[in-house]
Amino acid sequence: MISSRRRVGSWSYLKWGDIIPIILNDSIIAVRIKVLDIETSKYYASFITNEAYLAIKDWMDFRQSFGENIIYDSWIMRNL
Repeated sequence: MISSRRRVGSWSYLKWGDIIPIILNDSIIAVRIKVLDIETSKYYASFITNEAYLAIKDWMDFRQSFGENIIYDSWIMRNL
């Protein structure tokens, strides 16, 4: 949350496909994240650190290791 300057409630609208690594020469140089403005229903771009991306990716990989089908439209945070 700190890396992208998002508020707690915005996690309810974040999907795996909204987080886009920018790769150059097989290295992640930046990670773009879509931010939805709920009032206007418009998307804006923000960025997160590589470390934040890797932490989210670890979370998604963990869920996938237990059989969850992780796709572009998978929610980042979900109920248990």
